[in-house]
Amino acid sequence: MARSQWTDAGASQTSAGQARRGAVVALSFSLAMAFGLAGCTTSKPSPTPEPSVTVSSAPSATPTPSGSPTWEPVRPDSTKSEGLDGAIATARFFLSLYPYVYQTGDLSEWNAMSHPDCGFCGSVATKVNALHAAGRHTEGGEVRVEGAPHIERNASGTEVIVTLAASHAEIRELSSDGSVVSTLPAVTNPVDVLVWRHGDTWLVHGVKVKDPL
Repeated sequence: MARSQWTDAGASQTSAGQARRGAVVALSFSLAMAFGLAGCTTSKPSPTPEPSVTVSSAPSATPTPSGSPTWEPVRPDSTKSEGLDGAIATARFFLSLYPYVYQTGDLSEWNAMSHPDCGFCGSVATKVNALHAAGRHTEGGEVRVEGAPHIERNASGTEVIVTLAASHAEIRELSSDGSVVSTLPAVTNPVDVLVWRHGDTWLVHGVKVKDPL
């Protein structure tokens, strides 16, 4: 597979007012396969760095979708927490939805957790709709989040960057007759998930995928 960027077409990623390019990864969900991941179109907050902050009991709320999905995406209660545990649970569950939406075309929970300004979120929704409109879908790609997350947050704790090591299994794109169009091998990447507290809920404002581990 060719190397490509996980970025939104025409979108830029910023950090403290400086443009940041999306990471070039060994495996990308390429635009041609409708798997492209988009960068966040909003500015990254200026958080209070907390390099030593980890959560030892990270929420175990990530479902494990099978090749043909048999699970329903129900947001866990842990995502409702106002504290860091809620932000972490939101990031973990949102990543777990990625293979589900491509497998099924069901974007209800994905859209409910996405802020309107999240370029990544909107790009995925557009590609999922296009993929299923063409009579295609994916199998596999289940996501596993390993280890304790790294956290950065603003002073009020309402804007949090959750960095996780996320692995996805092999992904197969299938045509309408069930034949395999193409495959993408498994890969593990550190992923930044930017979540903001809005009222009584956490919403995803952006996702950035870093170089593979």
